[in-house]
Amino acid sequence: YVVLLACAVLLLAAAMLPAGVARQSAEDAAAIEAGGLQQLSGEYLAAAVADPLIIFDRTATIVHANAAAFAAFGGIAPGMSLSLKFRAPEMQALLDSILSGAAAADVVEYTEKLPVERAYRVSASSVGHGTDLYVLVFKDQSEARRIDRMRADFIANASHELRTPLASISGFIETLRGPARNDPAAREQFLQIMHNQTGRMARLIDDLLSLSRLEMKPYL
Repeated sequence: YVVLLACAVLLLAAAMLPAGVARQSAEDAAAIEAGGLQQLSGEYLAAAVADPLIIFDRTATIVHANAAAFAAFGGIAPGMSLSLKFRAPEMQALLDSILSGAAAADVVEYTEKLPVERAYRVSASSVGHGTDLYVLVFKDQSEARRIDRMRADFIANASHELRTPLASISGFIETLRGPARNDPAAREQFLQIMHNQTGRMARLIDDLLSLSRLEMKPYL
């Protein structure tokens, strides 16, 4: 849309110029529309996306990459082969799938090791509209995976912490049913410990509920 608008403005300006200059301007506008529209549209698309984005042709050669892609994957440049840059089997399979026409769009999980390890969800699709261009978009999943690991660790620790007071309470109940049945002092001591352990479990459950509320907050 932006490119077509620019062409219209250029043609309008050409109409206001002397004949020779106007003719040249009109020719320039036509050249932009006919020969450069495909490339410029891709570059506008890439610049508008915050995630790393790479546009490539049917030979898996990079045509354009946005600033986020240059920052994430140092050393890439137009004219470079994607197959040489991304050698991981999942990336090779993704490129083969999209270039062979086996799928109009495809997604894989990919981890870039350098300069720092980052986890990406990579989608590939055809630009369409009669072009021979394709696009890779890298959605950074590193923070989401870190949070998932923290959640898993927290749940594992909470489960372990819950088992301890439960085991204590279960043992005290058995004792109160047996040897301490008629011992008021022991019964009072065990009941106090059981009370403390149930408070501990309640705090752990409150922590789990707080975590659940924090996770749901973005969707409320």
